[in-house]
Amino acid sequence: MASVLRQISLKALALGFFIPYVLPFVIAWLLLITVMTFVPSVSVPGTYGVVIALLWTAVLAPFAAGYLAAKFAPSLPLLHGLLVAVPGLLLYATIAQGRGGAWWLLWITLCAAFSVFGAWFWRYRTKGIA
Repeated sequence: MASVLRQISLKALALGFFIPYVLPFVIAWLLLITVMTFVPSVSVPGTYGVVIALLWTAVLAPFAAGYLAAKFAPSLPLLHGLLVAVPGLLLYATIAQGRGGAWWLLWITLCAAFSVFGAWFWRYRTKGIA
């Protein structure tokens, strides 16, 4: 167990978390502030915005995080893909307060599955191992 913990790369986890999770939130927040400043009467989120945000947070961000964490990890790409889902879930927990029960069970399952799938996809593309 200790040898596995020594092989975990914090750099890979940090890059895998920052690029797909934090960076889009910062860009979306800046875009929202900019639009609301210059055109305060425009309703920004709309239906398409909510669908895109849900798709990004449930599928695309975990997949990209797992892919990037596996790419930057020197070893154990699938474990890095799974571990990068944890800070992503903590980020969602701070944003979506008040939801519980089945919602979190679904969210944890989706986030972990797509994160590991992203890491597997990187391994498959580079090494051809299914």
